[in-house]
Amino acid sequence: MRSQDDYYQEFKDHNATTEPLGGFHPPSNPADIAHETVPAPVPLERPFPALDYAPASSYPYARPPATPAYPVLPPKPVPQARAKPSAFPVFVGAFFVAVQLLLLVRFGLKFIGLQGNVTWVAIVYAVSNIFVLPFSLILQSIPLPLPASLELFTLIAILFYGLFSRILVRILKAILR
Repeated sequence: MRSQDDYYQEFKDHNATTEPLGGFHPPSNPADIAHETVPAPVPLERPFPALDYAPASSYPYARPPATPAYPVLPPKPVPQARAKPSAFPVFVGAFFVAVQLLLLVRFGLKFIGLQGNVTWVAIVYAVSNIFVLPFSLILQSIPLPLPASLELFTLIAILFYGLFSRILVRILKAILR
């Protein structure tokens, strides 16, 4: 007895035999070919029905199709003069970037342990204290086992001012647009 797989294997299309085709012999003399004209079908639809103004009385009679034409496109819209966007959001964003850079310099100076003996270092510490004060007051109540040279509140202030500036600049752009 044969298995089912062997039975179906025989009848696949690529295994089936084909019938031989009868020979085709084109005429040797082209004059023997009859030249018949086959009428082309006429399409029933009209490409532009709005252009076909046939009165109701001429309905039974055939009319030549209306001259096809491309549809007329409306004119291009004239761009309106836009008001120049306000530069205020740019200045606000630049201010917060400067604050972030100042805090980053403060963090670097505190990390390497420079004291405020040099004039420019004292200025950096004095100005950056204004922006770090709220975060240092919040984090002083939380005891953290970190060295004193690593000011975690300065890093948190940098992240906060970056996020706050993004939100504020987006709001200002939406309002002043």
